[in-house]
Amino acid sequence: MSLRDRIESSITVVQGTTYRVVESQEEIATTELVANIQEQMRLEELLEQSKPPRPEGTEGLHYLLATPFRYPPLKYGSRFGRPFEKSLFYGAMTVNTTLAEAAFYRFVFISDMVVPYPKPLKTLHTLFATRVRTSRGVRLQDKTWEDLHDALTNPASYDACQNLGTTMRESGIEGFQFLSARARQAGLYELPYSPAKGLEGVNAALFSPRALKDRKPRSRYRLIMMADPTTVTMSLTNEEGRKTASAFSRDTFLVDGRLPCPAS
Repeated sequence: MSLRDRIESSITVVQGTTYRVVESQEEIATTELVANIQEQMRLEELLEQSKPPRPEGTEGLHYLLATPFRYPPLKYGSRFGRPFEKSLFYGAMTVNTTLAEAAFYRFVFISDMVVPYPKPLKTLHTLFATRVRTSRGVRLQDKTWEDLHDALTNPASYDACQNLGTTMRESGIEGFQFLSARARQAGLYELPYSPAKGLEGVNAALFSPRALKDRKPRSRYRLIMMADPTTVTMSLTNEEGRKTASAFSRDTFLVDGRLPCPAS
């Protein structure tokens, strides 16, 4: 069976709540530059005009939902996207998985600094939730894809994922779920994968904004990260004010003693 035929035979409804972390920089930065709310609104309008135009289908979406579809791919692409393909909306199906992904990329950010910070880097983020649903979906965590799970969760190579992503895109898939390589490294699940833990360790990605069920985030959490070259600690506060703490070690994400470069 060809990969395309395999995808077609696996098409199913994909739905649920997905979580995503973004940096809370823009509002803070613009507030510090202006004297009042009117000036801030005008500055944000000017910033909006300087950005790439919103793609078709994102009209009416909150900017947190529209932004992932708005920008061109990264230099090396992404987990399921090649450099010349349109960008995807990525999220995770649990908060713990979201934090594992965020910790990895914080370590990547720290390691890419030309001049290291003299003290731990404190940053403010927003973790938000939104619902997704599409009848043109694929659940790559299912047992029918088990023979590819090891390749698709390779922490250092995205080749298998990008090949599959291109074929899914060409097959008209709107959204899919897949196992998180970073959650596997963090010990949130093991292979062979078992659905006994629900959706722990599962990510989601959308090729199309049509797979977004909400027009704006359903909930938001305040996330503070403290990062140094060896550890990322996190403090997460939900909308009711309840706080939880977590920590990740850089060693968790090393491959052959080195931190893998995303989509390289």
